Amino acid sequence: MTSSACPPPRRPFPRAPLALLLAGAFAVGSAAAQPGPAAPAPGLSPETQAEIARVRAAMADPDPRPPVVVAPADPALYRALGGPAGIDGIVEGMLQRALSDPRLLPFFGDADLPNLRTQLKAQFCRLSGGPCVYEGANMRKAHAGLDLRAADFNALVEVLQDTMAARGIPFAVQNRFLAQLAPFHRDVVNTR
Repeated sequence: MTSSACPPPRRPFPRAPLALLLAGAFAVGSAAAQPGPAAPAPGLSPETQAEIARVRAAMADPDPRPPVVVAPADPALYRALGGPAGIDGIVEGMLQRALSDPRLLPFFGDADLPNLRTQLKAQFCRLSGGPCVYEGANMRKAHAGLDLRAADFNALVEVLQDTMAARGIPFAVQNRFLAQLAPFHRDVVNTR
């Protein structure tokens, strides 16, 4: 793992038509210049207006708390996870399992996997006390608009645990690593 800058994470391209995206971007931009709630754009279907409202809500970030910032763990955790090769194996295994899990496929199937892989490796390395630098988006911004529920977060934790167990990582080490990730729950889960 290197400390070179990683490119910012890319979001999967929404399945909405280009006209909807442009209308949403225009409506969001024009709403920012006007006080109070934005009026519906004339001539747009109710479905389009609902999608624009969903995009606005995702961008609004009503949570006044700052995003979670977790201090890196002791480097002993990084070594216990297997160092750079261990982190690489955990991320690869987790992504393979997530892509074959019907609960998680909707979130990972259209993802920019090379970038996601790079970001996860840097983040897992950093959180476990390794020498890496994570320069990706904070978790709240990275997951905004994905409508993630606690069940989705828990499904990914299960996949991560299964991956670590399959790699022979002791249960106590798994728990130490999961404890580093647990605070992100409040930023990742955005549908109550």
